[in-house]
Amino acid sequence: MSNPEPILAFDLYNTLVDTTSVENPVEAQIKHAHHYIHHSTVEEIVQHWRILQLEYTWRLNSMEQYIPFDEVCTKALCHALGRKGINDETDEELKEMEAAYNCLKTFPEVRGFFNSLSKTKVDSYIFSNGTVDMIAHLIEVNPGLHPAFLTPEQDKLVSVDQRVRKYKPHPDTYKDFIQYVGRQGSESSVILVSSNSFDIVGARNSGWTTIWVDRKQTGWVDRLASKPHYCVHDVGEVLWILEEIKKKGGKK
Repeated sequence: MSNPEPILAFDLYNTLVDTTSVENPVEAQIKHAHHYIHHSTVEEIVQHWRILQLEYTWRLNSMEQYIPFDEVCTKALCHALGRKGINDETDEELKEMEAAYNCLKTFPEVRGFFNSLSKTKVDSYIFSNGTVDMIAHLIEVNPGLHPAFLTPEQDKLVSVDQRVRKYKPHPDTYKDFIQYVGRQGSESSVILVSSNSFDIVGARNSGWTTIWVDRKQTGWVDRLASKPHYCVHDVGEVLWILEEIKKKGGKK
């Protein structure tokens, strides 16, 4: 029996869209609220905001609780601001900063990559902790994501919020994706593309093929699991890996 055609599952945050691109809107909003703030402090706030988002999701998994990712983002933002002594933001000001997070910009190579990928006819999905509304808005405001993911049915968007209501890297999130795309028993035919090591570890644990996007070129240092099957420095290089996988007939 021939191996099934590969399916690509793309993580979104820090894989396709740059979470640091929210820095200028956050800085403007804080200054608008009459706070003097140095840009380096804003960089720290945004970095902590992202780290706390992930930390909150892992805590929720451990406690067997769930709240949607947009609410996680709000709580993490308040926490990140509070670490810098900023505790007087109004609900409206917080909403403005959260709105900026739903307008994150794609990395420079993303647009060209998906234009090229569209010619290969490879089935591709977004697989994210974000809610469908969050994912859909990011796709809408980033034309580079339109070729692969902009459909009226939103059927290329797979969110943990839709059914499983747990966060990556919980095994049930990967199992839910496999069931959605109908690849039970052929898990290795699904290829995760992610810049997040915890996501790579979770996917490997579930039998997927993994491509780690090492944008900082630090090399793999996570010691919880084996290395990813493939490593690239940006998503544009995924095309070469995909060709290699096809030549091998889907075997890693």
